[in-house]
Amino acid sequence: MSKPLVARLHLRSTAEGVDHIAIEDWCLEGEPGWAGLGWGFWDETLNGIPWTEYVALKQERGDGVNESVRRLQQLPMGSLLWTRRRDSSYWIGELTGPWEYRDGSDAQRLDMFNVRPCQWKRVGTQDSVPGVVVSNFGFSKSLASVANRSAVRYTQKLWSQLLGQPSPDPACEPTEVLESLLGALDLEDLIAVYLQDRYGMILVNRRRSTVGYEFVLRYRDDGRRAVATVKSGKAKVDLDALPSDTDLEVWAYAVSGDSTGEPRSDVRWISTSELVGFILARPSVLPDQVSRWLCA
Repeated sequence: MSKPLVARLHLRSTAEGVDHIAIEDWCLEGEPGWAGLGWGFWDETLNGIPWTEYVALKQERGDGVNESVRRLQQLPMGSLLWTRRRDSSYWIGELTGPWEYRDGSDAQRLDMFNVRPCQWKRVGTQDSVPGVVVSNFGFSKSLASVANRSAVRYTQKLWSQLLGQPSPDPACEPTEVLESLLGALDLEDLIAVYLQDRYGMILVNRRRSTVGYEFVLRYRDDGRRAVATVKSGKAKVDLDALPSDTDLEVWAYAVSGDSTGEPRSDVRWISTSELVGFILARPSVLPDQVSRWLCA
C-alpha cells in the first residue's frame, strides 16, 4: 500500500453560475464530507461508474481525463488535503475512501462529479498554516502536492492534534521554521526585528515603496537610511531592482539564498545561519508567529 501524501485542493468550479460557497458547504460540512472536482458528464445514468469506464468515456468524447481528477483518484488512502474557504479559513481533510463518480442533483448543481469521501477539520486562520502551503494556494492547478518535508510533517502532526491524538514529533527546529513554516509577511517581521535588535535600527516605513524592497529603516545614532528585501520560499532577490544610492545601505535575505541580476558588492546579505543564531539567542524579542512555530 502506498504511503499517504499531503496535497492542496481548490474547492471550486469553472462552470458558469456555480455557487462556490455551496460547494464548500457540501464538501466540508456534509455527512460524509467530500474532496471534489468537476469535469462531469451531466448524465444521471452514469452515476457510480468505475474509474476505467470513466476514463474510457472521457477518451471516447475526445476530452481526456483532467490531470487533477487523475491525481485525486490516485492519492493513497489516508492522504491529507489542505483547502481554503472564501472566508479565508483553512481546513485539513483525510481521504477515507476511494474515488467515486457521483452524478445527480448535487453533482450537477455544484459541478462536483469526481469525489472521494473525506473527513474535514477546521484549522482556522493563516497563522496556523505552513508558509509553503499558503504559497501553494497561489497556483491555479486544482490539486497540487505539498512536497516540503517540514510542511508534510507539521500537517501530519496537526491532524493528530485535531483528532485529539498524541503526536510524538518534537517542536520544530529554527531552520525548518525559516525555510518552510513562516509566511512571507512573518519572515519580513523577523528580519525587521533582527536588524533593529542587532544593528541599532528603527523601522520607519513598512509600505512597499518599490518592487525592490519591503521596508525602510534608519540607524538610531546618526539617522542613516537602510532598506531591506526579504524573499521567502524559492523566490530570488532581484539585484537589479535594488536602489544604488551611495548614502543608502541595502540588506537582503532569501530563504533560497539565490539572486538574479548583476552581482553587487554593496548588498549586505543575511544568512540563514545568522538568523538561526539570533532566534536561539534572543527568544524574548521574537515576533509571536516565530515563537509559535518553534513550539508547534
